[in-house]
Amino acid sequence: MFIWRGYGIIGILIPILLAVVSQTVLDHVYWAGYAEVHGNAILAVAMMVSAPLVFFIGRKLNGAPPRWVIDAQTGEPIALVNKHSIFWIPLEWFALALVALGGAQMLGVI
Repeated sequence: MFIWRGYGIIGILIPILLAVVSQTVLDHVYWAGYAEVHGNAILAVAMMVSAPLVFFIGRKLNGAPPRWVIDAQTGEPIALVNKHSIFWIPLEWFALALVALGGAQMLGVI
């Protein structure tokens, strides 16, 4: 189960999409079954390559300035901020988790 807010789901979709595309391309470039043999390394590289993409997209999305509105009942200003997170982690910091998971996959820990 994935828990996200805003566009946080792209923290999962980008690495999955990159892994699927790279496995498909490598199967066609080398031989059928290449991705099956080297699947762990391809997945690890896909996670590490997608981490900067997720970081910069998360930085752009979460860095937007707040929109200020006035509460009709109290007259107090309220800042409306759109948060983009996955598993309650801001999207730009989820990129660190992708690097850690990719490194662990590369080392064979997971």
